[in-house]
Amino acid sequence: MKKTPWLTHFQTAGLLLLAIVGAEVSAVGQSRAPAALTIADGVYPYIRFEQLLERMPRSPEYLAPLQEQVDRAVGALFGRDMERALRLLDQAVLFEMVKATPETAHMAAASLSIEATGTPPKELTLTSRYSLGQPTESSLSYMLRLRSPQGELRWQQPLELPPSSDGSWNVSMPVQLSNYDLAGSTGPIGISLLCQDGIEIPIGQIYLYSQPLSKQRQSQNAQLEKAAPLPPELTRPASRFADRNAQLRDFRHPSRLDDHLLDRSLLANQLDEELTALKSGIDPYENATGDRWFLINCAQGKLPYRIYAPQTLINKSQDSPLPVIIALHGMGGNEHLFPEGYGGGTIKTLADEHGFLLVSPRTYELAQSADYLDALLEDVANMYSIDHDRVYLLGHSLGAMTTMTLAAQRPGDIAAICAIAGDGRIPENATIPPTLAYLAENDWMVPAKAAEERIEQAQRAGTDIRSRLVPTAGHVLIVHMVLPDAIAWLMSQGVIPK
Repeated sequence: MKKTPWLTHFQTAGLLLLAIVGAEVSAVGQSRAPAALTIADGVYPYIRFEQLLERMPRSPEYLAPLQEQVDRAVGALFGRDMERALRLLDQAVLFEMVKATPETAHMAAASLSIEATGTPPKELTLTSRYSLGQPTESSLSYMLRLRSPQGELRWQQPLELPPSSDGSWNVSMPVQLSNYDLAGSTGPIGISLLCQDGIEIPIGQIYLYSQPLSKQRQSQNAQLEKAAPLPPELTRPASRFADRNAQLRDFRHPSRLDDHLLDRSLLANQLDEELTALKSGIDPYENATGDRWFLINCAQGKLPYRIYAPQTLINKSQDSPLPVIIALHGMGGNEHLFPEGYGGGTIKTLADEHGFLLVSPRTYELAQSADYLDALLEDVANMYSIDHDRVYLLGHSLGAMTTMTLAAQRPGDIAAICAIAGDGRIPENATIPPTLAYLAENDWMVPAKAAEERIEQAQRAGTDIRSRLVPTAGHVLIVHMVLPDAIAWLMSQGVIPK
């Protein structure tokens, strides 16, 4: 089958003809005890929340009603009560969508996860991630909707959740996808349930591939081996390609966040182009634009990271090196959290606006050793012309604490730091770069008063650090509230003094 031309994540997916055969929905056990939840079960609900957040005003007054509920959800997550954490997060989302206390039909829809079976998908299964804890004596009626990656409605069909003794469901329906050879397009097909009151609740995504990902991986490995030996200058790019290609897996492990956050449809299309470039003797990663995932194999271990390079920025890099912001996520997250979460990936839009190279590594390794920072900067500099005098650190929670650790160990490599809702030891000396700390007034994890006292102590010792208290903010939503200002402040700072 002939493949369609490569299209970016935000371009049309072409004509998607969807037909679901069989009007009946089979109920596989109307009441069921939800299986043990893993952190991967929270990926889509969290992304759904962050995408909603991105469309909301950043004012403390507007966000105040959400603060307590979201922080309670985070508390449940750290207490390993995943079911309660997801229920609280869904309630927060629905309260904003409905502008009132959500009804049973809303909560039932939001509680569902979706799985597709087959390549292309031949069956959809909707399963409750948690029980509503009460019986539903009558059926709940919806319209099941499928939308293109650009949000265009492509297909819809009535769907009923049958009565349930405990408010949980496991229903399946057959699916037939026509014109499914969309390997040249990227992005997920969105699945949502339209409630009878007009509220449309996203419940998940499916990805379309022209062949199983494992077959593409094996084929591309074989093609790369056939093209060997490559010129010496392509040894490192070929190694990058191999690490990226290894991510094309058919199975998604239930407890591996990477398996649920990495957009493998985008990755598959990028790899097609990258392989063509390598076979033509071209480094596909030099000044590459867009969003990519990489893996560093260094003496200390492995470090995964995401990098986003705006198109306009790369065009300018021929004249001047690029400023870099390294964004460090908080506990429980990984390299995908800043590009996908924290306001639906707002930071990539800010990279477009301010003109910087966004680098988002996994924080845990950098918290252990600054050698990982050295390896990260060296790896990025191998692909892009970066301004080593304009490397900035941005961190949230654990990431904010890690910026302080790195500042103490590598002060000459960092131009400025922005730490959001972080705690820990602040270097008390005049050698660390200018630092701005954002503190959340209602932060139960990092109390603002105690953090302010430590900052004042560091200031008296000569540390160039200042703080800004954000009224009504909690530990999580503060990132959405301050991110544009934080980026603007970082980009306003000068270069590393010599």
